[in-house]
Amino acid sequence: MKKSNASQEGLKVRLTGEDMKHISLFEGFTGAAAIDCIVDGENEAIFIVSPGEGGKIRYSAIRRLEQMIKKPVVVIEYSEDPLQFIRNSLSPAKVLEVKMVEHPDGKRTASVTVSASDRGKAIGRGGRVAQRTRALAKRYHGIDNVHIM
Repeated sequence: MKKSNASQEGLKVRLTGEDMKHISLFEGFTGAAAIDCIVDGENEAIFIVSPGEGGKIRYSAIRRLEQMIKKPVVVIEYSEDPLQFIRNSLSPAKVLEVKMVEHPDGKRTASVTVSASDRGKAIGRGGRVAQRTRALAKRYHGIDNVHIM
């Protein structure tokens, strides 16, 4: 395993050879710098990109990459601010508010309020988007749970 270039952002993320291959393909197709790649249980490839890189990516490049790796691709822009990172991970759902709650036992929970019309987008089919958001918030910011309201 190799350490990714995420350490420049203060992250400690380990990448497998497969992850490195996916990142290389992603950067080649999109021209955007990827911090991390996660192939989750839903068999989708999640790419975390550097702040400001998300807007540079063309949809056609993502489609070509999906065809090459034979997996759906999700792109999320990293943010050092945990609340902004959660907003980014729920995009394109319209997030109205994100609050952080520190519990006496040291656990941290984020409460996210989304518009009623976008609640389905924020949760995803079978809770897929909500689960992905929880896992990413834990991985990057040590947030124990994310509640979507």
